[in-house]
Amino acid sequence: MNVIADLVPGSAEHRIPTEGAEMSVRTGGSGPPLMLLHGLQSWASPGGLSPCSAEALAHYRALLEEPARVHAVCEDYRAGAGIDRRLDEADLAAGRKIACPTFVLWGSEYLGHGGANPLDVWRTWCTDVTGAAVKAGHLLAEENPQATLAALGAFLKARAGNS
Repeated sequence: MNVIADLVPGSAEHRIPTEGAEMSVRTGGSGPPLMLLHGLQSWASPGGLSPCSAEALAHYRALLEEPARVHAVCEDYRAGAGIDRRLDEADLAAGRKIACPTFVLWGSEYLGHGGANPLDVWRTWCTDVTGAAVKAGHLLAEENPQATLAALGAFLKARAGNS
């Protein structure tokens, strides 16, 4: 039994080779896009997608129902595993870093559980980095818009006098 095929009847699996990995993508079929069924749900905080508005979920669904947009998402992942990575490695080897003030937000329910501190990761890439965790999963603006806005507002206000 193929659970994914059962979730998306009439769909077909395609394998997309990337450098060092292979992505599995399903196209066609009927019903909600698989990314909406699995991806968003797995990225959200333990409470699931309940904090997300119907309008926000409709936007994600529209994105994932348009074949050209799905293709663009796949190409973005492919570039991240290939040319983007090589260019980033070349920049690091040459000592090049992002010089502008960089503000990093992450979901405390998504990153930060046993992995590297996101600020430490970004310090590898940036000369001036600050940030904060927001109580959310991957979808900060949808899951906790007030805390996301407050954190961004504080960063922008602090930087307003430095320009």
